[in-house]
Amino acid sequence: MHKLILTAIFCACFSVISHAQQITAPPTSTGALYITGSAVGNGADLTQDTLQSYTLAAGKLQNVGDQILISAGGQFIGSTDNRTARILFGGTQVMGFTTTSASATRWGVQVLVTKTGSNTQSYMSFGAGNAGTTADSNTLTKTDTSTIVVSATGQNTTNSVANSIVCQYFTVSYIPAPPS
Repeated sequence: MHKLILTAIFCACFSVISHAQQITAPPTSTGALYITGSAVGNGADLTQDTLQSYTLAAGKLQNVGDQILISAGGQFIGSTDNRTARILFGGTQVMGFTTTSASATRWGVQVLVTKTGSNTQSYMSFGAGNAGTTADSNTLTKTDTSTIVVSATGQNTTNSVANSIVCQYFTVSYIPAPPS
């Protein structure tokens, strides 16, 4: 059931953001906190480069059940290089999508982070593209009374080729816990 819901959300988000636009909402709002359709690629190096990022306000995850939904997508250039797009939550990888496909491929990922207790979270993530699918789930221990950086990164570990991984959209949304 969760995979079906994430797949539906993924498909909807993957097709919605098609133009360059940035929206930043106040930290107390519900829904989209940050949206960008600006394409950003990796540098001409072998390091993990930040392609997009957003900083959650301190205390944004106040109540058990509060959630952050992260959506990102873009493309890998055609090459047999080892190229990886990642989503980081507070510096911890919560999704990684890698390809060595010789063809140019599209990628998209969704991550749902849920507050489970004081400074504890769980996440479920799903990635899909021309090169296949991947999924993950685990727990986190991020200090949610401090700011938390959410980012999309790209890395070519084979050759120093700029823009071999491009992030074309990145959204961060807040879903409050249901009232008890």
